[in-house]
Amino acid sequence: MLPLAQSQSHQEIAHDHRVINKISALTINATHTANQSDFDIDVSAGGNTFTLLLRPNVKLTKLLTEKQQRNVTLLKGNIKGIPNSWARLSLKSGHYTGVFYDGTELYFIEPKTSISKVVKGDSRNLLILENDTEQVLYKASDVEMNASCALEIHNPQAKTFDYSALQDELSSMTASIAGRSINLKIMADTEFNSANNNDALSRMLIEMNVVQVDFCRASKR
Repeated sequence: MLPLAQSQSHQEIAHDHRVINKISALTINATHTANQSDFDIDVSAGGNTFTLLLRPNVKLTKLLTEKQQRNVTLLKGNIKGIPNSWARLSLKSGHYTGVFYDGTELYFIEPKTSISKVVKGDSRNLLILENDTEQVLYKASDVEMNASCALEIHNPQAKTFDYSALQDELSSMTASIAGRSINLKIMADTEFNSANNNDALSRMLIEMNVVQVDFCRASKR
């Protein structure tokens, strides 16, 4: 269970079981490569800069309508110069959200509005929340989970999110079905649709853009 907000609605945030101990103000600079559909994105936060090499996730993008594709871009790729890294970002209405992994640490990019109620209130965090930045960066190791999924087999009582444990769990689950496929249908109720401006499909595919990488990588282990 990735510690990522599922919706931007106030009701969803009220039931968010995360506690984020540290966030960083974020600067994102994006440039198109020679192939105009690909992106080089520099993500700078906390004194560190990562260059993400991204291309469209065609498999998921084709599920969007032409109108939705003008407003939503689903991207996948990796971190420049870092083996075994990956990145899954989405661009919607001019703002990036998503997750990237440097082989050791998992990083989340989210709108400030979606995490404001779950950030632990030290002075630095509060300053970031109060300034003009619209997006923030935080690490999975800085997230405490106050709830767990009933299907989790890796230490469900653990307070901090452990991405390595999640990968091991997924690898164990997929080992017996390697080479097989399953048709997955995702459904949203009217509340979810309303919370996402009557565009549940875009929001679900933004989430699946991240979820997809975990199952793909686990099945190849």
